[in-house]
Amino acid sequence: MTAEKQGQNGKINPQTGLATIQVMAEVLGNPQEQLSIVHIAGTNGKGSCTAMLSHILQQAGYRVGIFTSPHLHSYTERIRINKDMISETRFMALRKMVLDKVVPPLREKGMDGPKEFELLTMMALYYYAQEKVDIVLLEVGLGGRLDSTNIVSSKLAIIMSIGLDHCAVLGNTVEAIAWEKAGIIKPQVPVVTAIQHEEGVMAVLEEAAGAQKSPLIRADQVHYHITDFHETGQTFDLTTPVRQYRDLHITLIGQHQVENAAAVVLAAEALQQMGWAIRPEDIKMGLAATTWPGRMEYWPLDEGNKGILMDGAHNLAGVQVLTQGLETYFADRPLVLLLGILDDKDQRDMLEVLLPYGEQAIITRPADSRAEHWRQLADIVGEIAPQLPLLVIDEVTEAVEKGLAVLPDNGILCITGSLYLLGTCRGYLQSVHKNEISGKEAKEHDHISG
Repeated sequence: MTAEKQGQNGKINPQTGLATIQVMAEVLGNPQEQLSIVHIAGTNGKGSCTAMLSHILQQAGYRVGIFTSPHLHSYTERIRINKDMISETRFMALRKMVLDKVVPPLREKGMDGPKEFELLTMMALYYYAQEKVDIVLLEVGLGGRLDSTNIVSSKLAIIMSIGLDHCAVLGNTVEAIAWEKAGIIKPQVPVVTAIQHEEGVMAVLEEAAGAQKSPLIRADQVHYHITDFHETGQTFDLTTPVRQYRDLHITLIGQHQVENAAAVVLAAEALQQMGWAIRPEDIKMGLAATTWPGRMEYWPLDEGNKGILMDGAHNLAGVQVLTQGLETYFADRPLVLLLGILDDKDQRDMLEVLLPYGEQAIITRPADSRAEHWRQLADIVGEIAPQLPLLVIDEVTEAVEKGLAVLPDNGILCITGSLYLLGTCRGYLQSVHKNEISGKEAKEHDHISG
């Protein structure tokens, strides 16, 4: 797809672009040029990819800068080195310093001050350069081509699963969205692509990689076999063009996470071929150590064989993956759905897929400005599933309590629809119901591990 076609068919916001972040970077001495960067894009799977690859690199002994979005509990989660979030004191000092330095020259050029994500991106890059990390895993915020992270010259690009999301900004076809995300591919820099399930996506990625003369490493050309799975993890064998791996284990559940892991292993092998000292045992141990909160995260409860399942499915593709996981891991268990979906999402399409799995639904309001019309979700539920028992509760914590109260024996409270909703629910559950949650993971996971 050419740029001219994208200009005709796409919906790129004219306010989006790299001009502001480029000025910011120049004022601050282009810190991104001091860093070895892996650039990660995709509609779904970016966070899981970043988590797995960061653990592999840490296992290999590297100090890893990790930039992700959005956050569940605190903005400081977005800027990490290994498992350590930037301190709130350092975060605020860095924010002030960057603004003080970049706003005057931006105004001199007749430009507005930085948007939130531009500011966070530059704070992260400056911080990692100051801290002299070995490698940075830099997650795209939105799209790729015009995302503020795309001022970097990466050593490796990774493009995870692509589907329809943010259509008002990126375009209303998967091909248009793929073209935007392929914008992170740099000339002659290898690019790893996850398995793509949407027809037409891979052709766009092949064309984009070919235009840049960039080696394309495809996860759909590896072979995996899941040998064991349960609600708290899965084990699989994987064969890549480089080697065979036996008994790889991840605590993340769902077939999609095995597919994500396959892309991550290819990325680790690509880095190894560039000279990074990553051993097969680093890959195995790194994958096994990975946790990623809010992605089909299951917490068993001590009473009545009940459980809580938290999944940040915020688009149709994410909901489809979630329901596949429900069928695989939680079949025949009664499900109470606790839902909050932002206004700019495909709410009806998501609910049509998800509601048949629920025996009751509770609608609540995610903590985000894009949930202004959150109550309209109840109207859509009533239209799609008029017989489904439905509660509408404004306060998220009250909605959680109601969900737990109505949960039958062997039942699951499935919290989904928005990562912002998950952040509120997860923090509340940890603080108020910590003693009722089985397992060391849920009780001690008070920080976001990378």
